[in-house]
Amino acid sequence: MNGSTQIFPYLQLQMNLQHPCLEDCWLDGYDAARDNQAEESNPYKPNTAEFLQWSEGFWSGFYGEQPLFETHNNMGVMATQYISQVSSQPAANEHFWNNPRVRLWATRTLKVAGAIAASIAMYEFLGHV
Repeated sequence: MNGSTQIFPYLQLQMNLQHPCLEDCWLDGYDAARDNQAEESNPYKPNTAEFLQWSEGFWSGFYGEQPLFETHNNMGVMATQYISQVSSQPAANEHFWNNPRVRLWATRTLKVAGAIAASIAMYEFLGHV
């Protein structure tokens, strides 16, 4: 794994595997009951919050109650609808950054800031001559 772009998703996955949120535990139990799995299929250690939430979700699904949270299937549909809705709208600051005068100002500012940073680095590197 090279760079933070490859490490961050891995760390996020490990964090979610080792410390799942309680809503996901509940939904996993709910889905397990809806899929006719046994209660013994609870994957969490007994007497933990995750175990108890999974069991609560399992029995809610077993008795056909309405889910407390959005189910995994509905979340994907809702996310797709939201993304398509947002992507069709222009960005709030799009008119600002497409202005040639703003681009020229931003370019000059970045060049001057870079020159100042390079000057400070050389000053520090050469030992305050």
